[in-house]
Amino acid sequence: LESQPAFDALVLTNEELEKLSSQQDRLHPLLQLQIDVEKDRRDPWSCLEDDHGTWDGRWSYMCQRDWQTMQKLGQKFPNGESLFDDFEVNLAQTARKEYHWSKMTPEEKALWGEAAVKGWNAYIDNNAIEILSMEESRRVYNELAKQQELDRILVPRFVCTDKNDGLRSASHPLPVKPSARMVVPGFKDRANLEGQLRRDAPTGSRYALFIIAAFHETWALISADVKAAFLKGDPYVSRLLWIAATNAKTSPPIPLQKGQLAKIVKGVFGLADAPRQWWLRLARARSEHSWEMSCIDGALWFLWGKDANADGTRTLQGVIVSHVDDLLFAGSPIAEQSLMAIGAELGFGSIERDDFVWCGKRIRRAPDGTVRVSMVEYHENVAEIVIDRHRKRDVTAALNPSE
Repeated sequence: LESQPAFDALVLTNEELEKLSSQQDRLHPLLQLQIDVEKDRRDPWSCLEDDHGTWDGRWSYMCQRDWQTMQKLGQKFPNGESLFDDFEVNLAQTARKEYHWSKMTPEEKALWGEAAVKGWNAYIDNNAIEILSMEESRRVYNELAKQQELDRILVPRFVCTDKNDGLRSASHPLPVKPSARMVVPGFKDRANLEGQLRRDAPTGSRYALFIIAAFHETWALISADVKAAFLKGDPYVSRLLWIAATNAKTSPPIPLQKGQLAKIVKGVFGLADAPRQWWLRLARARSEHSWEMSCIDGALWFLWGKDANADGTRTLQGVIVSHVDDLLFAGSPIAEQSLMAIGAELGFGSIERDDFVWCGKRIRRAPDGTVRVSMVEYHENVAEIVIDRHRKRDVTAALNPSE
């Protein structure tokens, strides 16, 4: 096994993958796993699922919550049979939806209009845009027109949602909590279309933190989120983009006159590289506060004691996992003080302890020190999507072209 050459399944042809797969008895299990995963990726429409077992990661043992939920919904458990034998039609979607400005009542427009003002002020407060005078705007228009680059002017819109949609239930009624986030059509950005942008932005796995938090029962367990995180990235050096006024028929207005422009200074909502710009800013803040990034996870950071122990090791003080603008923390009072210093720098929107919802999951530290994770609220608020019969037949025909 040690003599087997390393390889990258992504660059192998289908024939080469099949040839290697036929040598299963002589392959290391991890190499076989890489082959199996790549074969699955290349054939995502396969109707059949062989029983791989649980060792290779494609099937995992269900937790008790998954089992109870599937039983309650009357769903079939994986058995390797055709996906369409019983015309599965009930698929889940998240409860939070977008509310369209053109379909709102005057009362609703008043609510989301106020939220839009806050959304615009977030851009101003974080210096994410620079409003140009009418004279400067005309000059930019003329220069871009000469260069045939008017596509650098993007028309934003507000995405209107109700923050309580995903948490509201019959037993837990909540009022409307309007949110309006101004986004630009980043899909029109020429740098994105030409593949010039680096867009990767790590999001961490929470499970390492749970294990460490459960081991250190006296450590604080905290959830914190950063307000308008994308607007807190470092300013662009060479990106040249502008925004114009919104379409008043389909979006709340912004305080720009007709023909007036505002220059985009940072990675604002909607731009393809905005998540990476924010991750770089967050990584810099943690590094400046002595947190060290994990060598295997770019969104998992550790804080170690300054003084070495007798054996040369250092004592772990805390752990932070980030998922975009949501931070999950476990640590000692020293680490918590460092977390709050980061929050003072970046601007935390909320801070919750020991019992909170983080990335859609209810996380709770139980009295015995264990960390419990559930998704009861999410499961209670999922909605069904009913697929018409003709659409199901179209999908079946596409997957079985020979029939």
